[in-house]
Amino acid sequence: KNPHKLSKSTNFPLKTNKSKMGKRKVEEEEVAAAAAAEDKAARKKAKKEKKAAKKAKKEAAAAAAAAAAGAPAEKKEKKEKKDKKKKDKKKKDKKAKKEKKETVEAETEAAAPAEAATDAAEEAPATPSKSNGAANPANNPDGITRVFVGNLSWSVDEDAMRKFAEPGVITDIHWVTERDTGKFLGRGFLEFEDAVQAGAFLEKAGQVFMEREIRIDLAQPRQNKSPGGERTPRPLSARPENCTTVFLGN
Repeated sequence: KNPHKLSKSTNFPLKTNKSKMGKRKVEEEEVAAAAAAEDKAARKKAKKEKKAAKKAKKEAAAAAAAAAAGAPAEKKEKKEKKDKKKKDKKKKDKKAKKEKKETVEAETEAAAPAEAATDAAEEAPATPSKSNGAANPANNPDGITRVFVGNLSWSVDEDAMRKFAEPGVITDIHWVTERDTGKFLGRGFLEFEDAVQAGAFLEKAGQVFMEREIRIDLAQPRQNKSPGGERTPRPLSARPENCTTVFLGN
């Protein structure tokens, strides 16, 4: 009980645990306070992170909603662009087709004078003069009654041609067409009652007929016929050995 009781070994007074217990308590309180502060900071950080995550989620939802709302408009714009491109291509193809057709027509018309002689030689029979006793005109001394017409409109018909030829009277009209397709080539042959009317029709060459300058020439008769009007037969060729095939024409 005597705090100043001497130790048997040191002869010094014994120390009590009171001061040690107080120091330990202070340390424990400091540790507890530090732990509480750390826990509070952790909770605050977690709360802040949770708030940031919630905000990010909200923004993502808003962006998704905006994208969903803008998708139909973007799809519509894309469709309109595609339709416009398709329409432009169709228009371009149509224009190219039209230009090609005009080029073909121009080439056909340009070749008409050269083909006129061939067509006349192949298709125009020898036509006797029908001047009804009158002298043949100066522009038709041979008394030809068949004429070639070219650079005609694609929509020309016999009624329009007969009206244009007045006062001359057309007795026959032959339109020139492609042999394979039957397509009208913009030219033909007209047969008049007599050489005087055919000669008068020649004076209309170069006039505008159905928005085009018409071309008119006399159709020369075939030159490969005999005076009697019959074809001159060619002599038979020698028959090759063992040949059993012959050609028949006309």
